[in-house]
Amino acid sequence: MEPVILREIYLIRHGESLSNIGIGTDTPEGNFDPLLSPLGEKQIESAGKYLAEKELDVLYSSGLRRAVQTAAAVAKYQPKANEVNLMPKLCEISISPDYKGHTLDELKSLVPQAKLKYADGIEKENFAVPDPTPWEDEARYFNRVKEVLDYIDERYNNGEKVGIVCHAGLMTYFIFYILGYRDAQPNMDFSLYNTSITKIRFYKPGTYPYGDVIFRYINRVNHLEKYPVDKE
Repeated sequence: MEPVILREIYLIRHGESLSNIGIGTDTPEGNFDPLLSPLGEKQIESAGKYLAEKELDVLYSSGLRRAVQTAAAVAKYQPKANEVNLMPKLCEISISPDYKGHTLDELKSLVPQAKLKYADGIEKENFAVPDPTPWEDEARYFNRVKEVLDYIDERYNNGEKVGIVCHAGLMTYFIFYILGYRDAQPNMDFSLYNTSITKIRFYKPGTYPYGDVIFRYINRVNHLEKYPVDKE
């Protein structure tokens, strides 16, 4: 039996943000929703060029500003996935309920060169997903991941390549959920660098001898050769 690929998901972390380097974290927006740093802006351009050859079919993003900036750089090099579909559930974990995020019109003003839209079936005035009890109930993060994967599964089953731009915390829950952890993170973690790419391939059940889901790579940063990456 020939392997049948249902879809490929590319998890893409945003570029380096100002909060990643400790700038502006004294305000809720600077802490939870910072812009990219000058280095981050260079990183996303490299990531966009690298992903151009992957020819994504569709691109989704968190509505937090650093992710929208990153997604716009990816979309610029994509002939098919040239729109950024915003999905609130892709935002980072542990956002304070006091921070409400930005509206679609505000994000369009921030990144005017990008084609930004609500993801199909989603309409919301802002794109923050507050977590009122940070870190205490991990099940809600796994539930967010499940809802996103169910959304993707309902729509893409013909070998499509799906780009998802989000955040290191949520990406970790994506990886653990797909590995079979559904309630609590195990006593381990992953290093996920800025603009790193994690590629996951989903096969039609029973058509691939090594499993229905294959991680092709995790935390790939080949495109960042010109820029420093934390090696610790």
